[in-house]
Amino acid sequence: MTVVSNSNQLPKNPWPEPDSEALAHSARVVERVQTEIEGRGGVLPFERYMDLVMYEPGLGYYVSGTRKFGRQGDFVTAPELGSLYGRCVARQAAQILAQLDGGSLLEFGAGSGVLAATVLTELAERDSLPAEYLIVEVSPALRAQQQQTLAGQIEQNLVKVRWLDSLPESGFRGVILANEVLDAMPIIRFRVGAEGHMTAGVVRRNGHLDWSWQRDPSQDRRIDRL
Repeated sequence: MTVVSNSNQLPKNPWPEPDSEALAHSARVVERVQTEIEGRGGVLPFERYMDLVMYEPGLGYYVSGTRKFGRQGDFVTAPELGSLYGRCVARQAAQILAQLDGGSLLEFGAGSGVLAATVLTELAERDSLPAEYLIVEVSPALRAQQQQTLAGQIEQNLVKVRWLDSLPESGFRGVILANEVLDAMPIIRFRVGAEGHMTAGVVRRNGHLDWSWQRDPSQDRRIDRL
C-alpha cells in the first residue's frame, strides 16, 4: 500500500492567529516572568514558572477570565461533551458513599462546574446526595463560572456547595474527584544522571526564555524518596 501526500495542501498553521489583545497579554506575562527571573538571580525554578503563567492574579492562564473549556474554548474535556461521563462518576461515588454510610464529595479543580452539576443531578435522582460538595479552586474567574453553573442546584437546596482555597488538612470523609488536574499543577521537574539530580529552571537567554538544568541540594531528599 502506498500513501501519497501533498504537503502543500496541509495548513501551515492550523491554529487561529492571536489577536492584538492576546498578544499584549502574552507580552505582559513574559515581562512578569522576566522580572521574577531577575529577582531570583537569573534562574526561575520551573515550579514557580508554572505557578506564574497559570495562576498569577490577572495574568495566569486559569485566572485571566478568558474562556477555557468547551467547543468555544481552548480545549474540551469529557464532562463538557455530554452527561455520560459525569453520570458514571456519580454512580461510583454513590457506591462509595453508601459503603462509608455517608460523607462528602470534594472536587479538586472543577473547571467550568459542568462535572459537579452532572454528578449532583445524578446523585439527586438516586437519592444519594452527599452531606456537602466541596470545590477546591484557586482561580477567582473559574470559581465565579462554577457558581453560575451550579446556581440552579444551589437555589433548589439540593446540596450545600462550598468553595475552598486548599485541601482540608483533616477531618474529610468521602470521595475526592479530580478530572484532568495533574497537568495543571506546578511541579518540580528533574532528571537523574551521572551528575546526580538536576532540577529544571527557566532563564532568559539571547532574548528568549530557555531551559536551565542545575543542581539543587534542597530537593535531594524529596527526589530520593521517589
